[in-house]
Amino acid sequence: MTPTYDPAQPPAPQAPAFVRALPPEKKFHYGLETVLGLLALTAVSLGIGTCFLPRGVVAVHRIEKGTVIGPDDVVAVAMPATPSFRSTQSVQGLIALHDIDRGAPLRHTDAGTSYAVVINAKASGEVIELADVQFRASPFVADGYCDRSFVGMAARVPIPKDQLLRRPMITVARSRVACRDIAPFRILTDADIADPPPRACTIKPVRIGSFVHDTDLVSIDATFDAVAALKLAGPPPTQTPGARALLVSKEQGDGIPVQILRAGDQTVVACRRADAPLLVRLAEPRAVQEMD
Repeated sequence: MTPTYDPAQPPAPQAPAFVRALPPEKKFHYGLETVLGLLALTAVSLGIGTCFLPRGVVAVHRIEKGTVIGPDDVVAVAMPATPSFRSTQSVQGLIALHDIDRGAPLRHTDAGTSYAVVINAKASGEVIELADVQFRASPFVADGYCDRSFVGMAARVPIPKDQLLRRPMITVARSRVACRDIAPFRILTDADIADPPPRACTIKPVRIGSFVHDTDLVSIDATFDAVAALKLAGPPPTQTPGARALLVSKEQGDGIPVQILRAGDQTVVACRRADAPLLVRLAEPRAVQEMD
């Protein structure tokens, strides 16, 4: 039977054939578990992104100027790249150079320590001694000197007065530096200075960390095994440390061979142990000490 057209009830429009061939559209209903899972995934993604940010150090509480920063004063957090300290270990023990507010990142200008500053201008090649520097508080300097390891090194370039001493300014080679306090007129060992000259002694006291000049050293002749401090009736025959001489008197024609270590009101000489009693006839002995 042929269908008749009724104007009051027109036929429903038909979709094209290729559309009718598609599978039926699925409707998705999201439950509470799905929503929570998506939120958790988003949080994890944000956390992973944060892990790739550089870490910086911030103040846990307000740090006043002059405070020595300890482990309870700072914490490392992820933050955008800034010229700040990157680990709590790198800032511990430093001094706050001004007040630091709670939560503020610690930059290199906020904390520092005492660095060696040159107080005696040094020409290129001159040896730097402990007396040539003074330790002053300064912002963080990666290649500055906080210790005395520079003593005995030579200036690579001219270093003006009040210049903070930095590692590129000096040579790496070390010179003779006292490893401990050194008493004069005692044979030096490796415990005193590195690679001491054979049978060498200092002619004056030397403090630990100080540079030992060649002019402070005298090598004692191997024939002498004692040191005597004397008050001579007159000046010694020579004033040069290390020079050999003969000590004589009117009563005794034969001189006693000695080596002058220090001349002055109290002359110090190296002598043979067997000759030490004879020195009593020539001078007023202050002390006679056997050498090591």
